[in-house]
Amino acid sequence: MRRLLTVVLASLAATLAVAGTGTAADVVRISRIDITFAEPLLKEYLTQACGFPVYVQTEGYLNVTLQYDREGRLVRETYSTPGAFVTYFAPTIGSSYRFPGIPREEFVYPGGATLGGPVIYRLTGMFVNHPAVPPEAGVVMLRGTVVDFTPDGVPLVGFSDEDFANAFVRGSLTRAEDPTASICAKLASS
Repeated sequence: MRRLLTVVLASLAATLAVAGTGTAADVVRISRIDITFAEPLLKEYLTQACGFPVYVQTEGYLNVTLQYDREGRLVRETYSTPGAFVTYFAPTIGSSYRFPGIPREEFVYPGGATLGGPVIYRLTGMFVNHPAVPPEAGVVMLRGTVVDFTPDGVPLVGFSDEDFANAFVRGSLTRAEDPTASICAKLASS
């Protein structure tokens, strides 16, 4: 029994040492931002199509993670929204529906974010999930270039037509039908 405990503890210590070595140089900063809009947004095209006012509301939190290398260069930005929802509602008829919203975004800067430097952009998760039509979900990945920085030092990324043409796209991201009729039907019947 003592030998087994010694082996387990030695194995755990080795695992922690290796894991600690790989991430010890990185500095990670995490922010949690409330992304609930104070005012719902009127969707004019849906209002016209449905014949009653249709609004959309996003509610939840945005987690922002910034990862820097030893030299202080930004090497990764991650934006996630665990537990966030998008709600479509028609207040004049008292109906609504909602779905988990906003996919995870990631920007990776090989060698650090520098002007003219490369960026790998990845968008993963559920994009929209309207009633009576298949949800749009999957992964989109493309390469781009850092084109500028905000006064606060946030990289601004640009994508060329060639970048879009060479994008990696998987999942159910190309909707065969317009969801407008199903949105109106769901709100009218709720």
